[in-house]
Amino acid sequence: MIKKPKTKTLTIRITPETKVLLKTIAENEDRSMGNMIEKLIRDYRKQNIFDASSAKIPVCIHGLVSHCKVFK
Repeated sequence: MIKKPKTKTLTIRITPETKVLLKTIAENEDRSMGNMIEKLIRDYRKQNIFDASSAKIPVCIHGLVSHCKVFK
């Protein structure tokens, strides 16, 4: 059995109008709002040929921001 990677919590601030729009889109797709955000990010990456190897990616030890270093 393949283990799924652990999820992380992300807290964001959005306008009430954006939240209603996100909720409506998610419901139309039969998804949660969190899952819809993940799908939108994956779709963006595919459509924009996002190359993670050229992005600055923070690498954190034990998930602590105080233990992060940014690598290119």
